[in-house]
Amino acid sequence: MAEESITLSIAEESKLTEGWRVKVSLGEQHWTADLREQMGPEEQDRLRWSLEDHALKSPFETEKCEQSLKELEEYRIKLFESLQFRKHLPELDRKMRVVIEISEGKLDSGFQQISWEVLEDPSLWSEHEDETRNIEVRRMYATKPIKDYKFFGSFSILYVVARPWQDRDTFIDHRLISRSLVQTLDKASPSSVQVNLEIVRPGTWPALVDHLESSRVLNGRGYYDLVHFDMHGSVEEEGEQQR
Repeated sequence: MAEESITLSIAEESKLTEGWRVKVSLGEQHWTADLREQMGPEEQDRLRWSLEDHALKSPFETEKCEQSLKELEEYRIKLFESLQFRKHLPELDRKMRVVIEISEGKLDSGFQQISWEVLEDPSLWSEHEDETRNIEVRRMYATKPIKDYKFFGSFSILYVVARPWQDRDTFIDHRLISRSLVQTLDKASPSSVQVNLEIVRPGTWPALVDHLESSRVLNGRGYYDLVHFDMHGSVEEEGEQQR
């Protein structure tokens, strides 16, 4: 038996001086809400630190982490209340799944910088501590098909994958990215531009040089529109330069 669910859609209507006006939809029901960015630069930097650096670099800075956690808890409550869910939603069955779809915001409005995932906290949706609920936030982006512009009749991609098989502990399957790329190309419409995909094997520097030299002989210079490197890497400093 399929799990019963409802889908809430949230889309940006306009950019305000200190936030956004959004449209919330549940089927034929709609309402608008004004949101403000509740986190300033310091709070955002502290949140990034707690998620990315605390455990690995500063595990004993618990006070700073607890401050960030408190700020995040206040943030999720204010965001939930601003969206007026309790006012407009009917009483939900505790087993009902809630899907929240966040539509792509307008260009440069910063709409997607809102930490929408905090809405997945079940405690926001119920006053009963023992009640559990499945809440899922999805960020929705409009796909833009590649059109066959008059400027070029095809698009050439060179894919370079160098994932050392000997390093079994940190090995990442080379098909993880290439499979997604091929599946995306397979789904392209007949009217899309023709895409030529070539893969360098083995993924070594000499093999890449040989492939580029062979391509230059066959196709001339500037044949590839995109070169994608899929490999382990790091930034190293040499004096005042980085490589």
